[in-house]
Amino acid sequence: MKISRILSAGCALVTTLFAGATSLTVDTQAGALKDKISGQADGLTELTVTGKVNAADLEFIRYGLPDLTSLNLSGTQVAEYQGERLVTGRLASAADVVPEYSFTGSQITTLSLPAGITEIGDGAFAGSHITAVELPQTVTKIGVSAFADCPSLTAAVIPSGVTAIGTGAFRNCTALKSVTISGSVAEIPESAFAGCSALTTVAFPASLRGIGSQAFAGTGLTAADLSGCRNLRTIGPWAFANCASLSTVSLPSVGSLDLQEGAFFRNVTLGNNLNDFAALTDKINNYAFTDNAAMKVTKFEDSSVASVGDYALRGFATQNTITFPSTLEHIGTRGMAGWNGLQKVDARQLGTNVPSLGDEVWHGVNQSQIPLLVKEEQETLFSESPQWKEFNVTVIKVSDIENIVADNGASQVTGSIHGDVLTLESKGADILGFQIYDLSGRMIAMPRNTPAQTVTAPVGTIDSPVMVVRVILSDGTTTALKLAR
Repeated sequence: MKISRILSAGCALVTTLFAGATSLTVDTQAGALKDKISGQADGLTELTVTGKVNAADLEFIRYGLPDLTSLNLSGTQVAEYQGERLVTGRLASAADVVPEYSFTGSQITTLSLPAGITEIGDGAFAGSHITAVELPQTVTKIGVSAFADCPSLTAAVIPSGVTAIGTGAFRNCTALKSVTISGSVAEIPESAFAGCSALTTVAFPASLRGIGSQAFAGTGLTAADLSGCRNLRTIGPWAFANCASLSTVSLPSVGSLDLQEGAFFRNVTLGNNLNDFAALTDKINNYAFTDNAAMKVTKFEDSSVASVGDYALRGFATQNTITFPSTLEHIGTRGMAGWNGLQKVDARQLGTNVPSLGDEVWHGVNQSQIPLLVKEEQETLFSESPQWKEFNVTVIKVSDIENIVADNGASQVTGSIHGDVLTLESKGADILGFQIYDLSGRMIAMPRNTPAQTVTAPVGTIDSPVMVVRVILSDGTTTALKLAR
C-alpha cells in the first residue's frame, strides 16, 4: 500500500508504509521540522531531511521520534540556534556543529551526518545504537565522550581534517573492531578507546606525538604499529594496560620516548624484546611491563636505562639470564620479582656502581642458587650490599678467559659466525672436536662432529654476543678463537 501527499510551501513529503515501517523525506527550514512532521511521528522509523536544521530540530528528532532507526541528514546544513531553553538546557548553539548530547541514548542505528559540519559536540551520540558512522571530511573536532558506550558501533574512520579528539570519545564501544585515524591528530587522549574489547586493529597517524592515559586499556588489540609515528614522544599511564591479545608493538626507530607508569601493564602475550623499548628511554617506570611473561630480555646491557621502577619487570618467569647496563642506578620494589627461571645475573658492566634497590626486588627468586657474575674489584661491594649479597657472588677473572685463548698451539684454524651458524675451517689437521665458552669462561656447548676440515654448529640458542671456541685437532694440538656475532 502506497500513500503520497503533496504538502504546502512546495515541500515534497513522501510517506511509505510497508508492514508497519514508515519512511519520510522532508525538505525544511531551520526550526520548522517539528511542524513539517506534525501528525506523522508515530511509527516513523526512517527519516531523510534536506534543507536547514538547527539544535531545536535535532532535539525534536531525538525526543519526538521514538521509533526512528534510520536518519539521513547528509543533505542538510546545521544553522545557528538562539532561542528558548531546550531539553538539554542550551539556549544557543553554533552553526555547523552537532550540539552536545543531541542524540545521547538514541535508538537510531543508521546515520548520515550533514556534509559541512565541523564539530561533533560532547556526548553527542553517547549510548546510542548507531552501527556505523561516516564523519564528513569537514569535521575538525570530536568532543568528549562523543561516541562513548555505543554497544553496536563496529567501525570508526576519523577523517584527515580532525585535529582534536576528546577524552573518552569512543570509550566502551564493545562491538568496535577497527579504527582508522587519519590526518593531523597529535594526541589520542585519555580513555579514548578504553574498554573497546573487540577492537583488534588501529591505524595510527604519522602526526601522532602522544597517547594518553588508558587510551587503549582493556582493548582487544593484537598489534600496535607505531613505527611510522616518528614524532611520538609519550605513551601515557596504563595506555595499553590489560590488552590480553597484544602480541607485538612496533616503535619508531628514532627519537626518545617517555614510557609512563603501567604503559604496557599485564599484556600477557606481548612478545617484544625489552630492548625495543629500552633503546628509546632511560627509565622503565613503575608497572610498565608487569606480568608480561612472554617478553624477552636479551642484550639489555646495550641500553642506557638508569632506572627500573617498582614492579616494572615482575613476573618474567621464563627469563634465565640478564646482564645489566653500565648506566643502571636503581631497581624499584619487586622490580624483578617472580623471575623463577633465572640462572645467571651479570653485573660486570656496572663497575663499582652498585645500584640502589627497593624492597624485595627479587621476591620469590632463589637467589642463593644463582651466580651473580662480578669482577675482582666488585666482589666486596656486591658481597656486602643488601639483596645483592643474597646471590651466589661469583668472581670472573679476566685471566680465566685469556688463558683459554692463549692455549693456541695451532694457528691454522679460522672461524666465523653468520646468523645462527658457527663455521670452523682447518688448513692442516682435521678438526676432531671443539668447545664453546662465553666470556665468563663457562663452557656453554660441546658439539659433536665427525673429524673434518670444515665443521659447523648451530649457535642460535646461545645468547652471548662473543664466544671463545677451543678447537681440538686430530694431530693432538689445540687452538682457541674469540669470535663475535
